Amino acid sequence: MNNVYIRFWKKINDIHGKCSVKEYWKIMFIHLSIYIILFFSFSIGMLLKVNYGLDKMGSFLIEGSIIVSIINFLVTLWPNLTITKRRLNDAGLSWFILFLIFLPFGPMIIIYFLATPTENDEWNFYSK
Repeated sequence: MNNVYIRFWKKINDIHGKCSVKEYWKIMFIHLSIYIILFFSFSIGMLLKVNYGLDKMGSFLIEGSIIVSIINFLVTLWPNLTITKRRLNDAGLSWFILFLIFLPFGPMIIIYFLATPTENDEWNFYSK
């Protein structure tokens, strides 16, 4: 799993390459895990502040988790876009599909396309 994440950061500007389904979802799982940990620290901070009156510790956890979440989002925004474009290239689809995110059910459609098999895969029904 570490090799996948290291390759993710090394290919930060490679928008013309390809990315397998497994590799893409491993990286997204790592990012989801980071946000879950930050959410739990935010929740613990709210619990300490509201229920126990520990204003300093609660505020520290709340503000810290928000700041770290924003920094994490900004730092990983470009690499996430490039790996998503590589995943769509691997599936044989255009990167213009990313604009579906602005439609009501667009994110679900994008997730479906990101989970499609590789273009040369024998199970791929788009290439037939």
